[in-house]
Amino acid sequence: MPTSERSLTVQEQAQFKNYAATGFDMISDVPCSRMATIVEEVDQLIQKRQGPLLFAPTYGFEGDDADAARALGTVWGNQMVRQFGWEWICVTLGEEEHFVVAAPDRSLVVFAHDYVWKCLESNDVECSVALSFEQLRAGAIKAQPALTYTSMMPLVKREKSRERKQLVEFFRKVGSPARRNQWSDACHACEHV
Repeated sequence: MPTSERSLTVQEQAQFKNYAATGFDMISDVPCSRMATIVEEVDQLIQKRQGPLLFAPTYGFEGDDADAARALGTVWGNQMVRQFGWEWICVTLGEEEHFVVAAPDRSLVVFAHDYVWKCLESNDVECSVALSFEQLRAGAIKAQPALTYTSMMPLVKREKSRERKQLVEFFRKVGSPARRNQWSDACHACEHV
């Protein structure tokens, strides 16, 4: 549970607007599309970057994976805001601040930027962006008590794993070449994503 919570500052709101614009450029969609369609496109782009395309540049994007994670995570989180009435907040966990999208009663939160970054940086993480959105919409995510700030992504359950490329198996055997120096070491061990 976080030690504190705050709203986004005006500057942070402006930055999130820029992240969203970049994210929409990356998925080649427009903000007025159906929310589920937008989330599915975010999910598909992340999947394309995994496996054989892990180090391929993202079409129309010049930043690194951390920037891509912020852009795509913001697009995903904004759809949670639109569809479910959630809101972006900043929570403090120990000494670190994290931007999360939170349910109104603070029962569930999504560490969208952190989760997308983990997916982009590793072949071992099976991206569940679209699945989480659909399960939340269908009421399949187990209800949590208010004010618990429970991370939603560990509650997302896939009945059957997706078919993965053979290259993923290769990386599992020899190790993933994912770069691990773009975010702090704490992000790699985060249990909340």
